[in-house]
This record gives sequence, structure tokens and C-alpha cells, in this order.
Amino acid sequence: MEQQWQQYYQTADYQNWQLQGRISMSNTEESWQARIIWKQSKDNFNINLMAAMIGSQMQLQGNLSSIKVTTHDNKVYYHSQPEEFLATSFGLNLPITGLQYWVLGLPDASTDYDKQLNAQARLARLSQYGWEIDYSDYDQNLLPEKLTLVKADWKIRLVIDQWNIN
Repeated sequence: MEQQWQQYYQTADYQNWQLQGRISMSNTEESWQARIIWKQSKDNFNINLMAAMIGSQMQLQGNLSSIKVTTHDNKVYYHSQPEEFLATSFGLNLPITGLQYWVLGLPDASTDYDKQLNAQARLARLSQYGWEIDYSDYDQNLLPEKLTLVKADWKIRLVIDQWNIN
């Protein structure tokens, strides 16, 4: 099984993709749910979140070194540290650095990780950047459909309804 995983891990080349689904985030203070559309083109992301909690819609555009946030009322914010800015300004603990890989069922190769594999030689559990990621379902193409991420008092659930891989 480890050999199958290594072959998949070394040959997976998902540079341009899109997912549509649902995301929920919670901590000890609050929780919210949203529809999510995430388009990834190499290192650049475009994430649309649609929910009442965040004012109907929020668009996140950028890469790992900069972000542009457009809110439902067309206010635009720029910052050079995407994850820190989302957490401090909007209360969103969204680990974009790792999540862009994790949603594909892959670890971020640039840093250490621990993993457990399922019977199909795909990730069942991943530990990286202090997050514990559980994969509970994959589609017919062996792309993740359900992920749960936990770090301290934060919990993120992501259900992917549709994949488009280019």
C-alpha cells in the first residue's frame, strides 16, 4: 500500500482545478456554514464563500504571499499574510497554505507530515501544520469528498460536491 501511495503522491500533478461544495467552521465561541467555490490555477487561488454569517458573500483572491478580500458590500482589503489577515480581520481560521493540497488528498511537500492510508492507498488521516485532517470519503476518481480538519478549538468540515480538474 505504501508503494501505491508513493507512486500516486509523486505523479499527482493538480495545478489547475476547481471544487464546489460546503464548508463549516466552528470554535468554542461561534460557528458558521457557507457554500464554497474554489478555483486554483498553479499558485493562485480564487475562493468564493457564500453565507449569511459573512454577509452573503466574500471573495478571496491571491496566493500564499498576498490576498485580496472583497466583501459583500464591495469593500476591498489587501494584505501580505493571507492566513493571519483572515484570522485577525474576519475571524476565519482558514489554513490556505496546507488546504490547497489537503483538499486534493495530498500533503504539502514543503514541510513534514504524518499520514495514515486507507485501503485504496489514499490518505485516511494527515497531520501537518498543527492540523489533524481526517478523510472520510473519496469520489470515483479517488479525489476527496469529505474532510474534517481540527486544530486546538477549531474544527472545519468540507464537503466537496463537484470537482473539475484541468
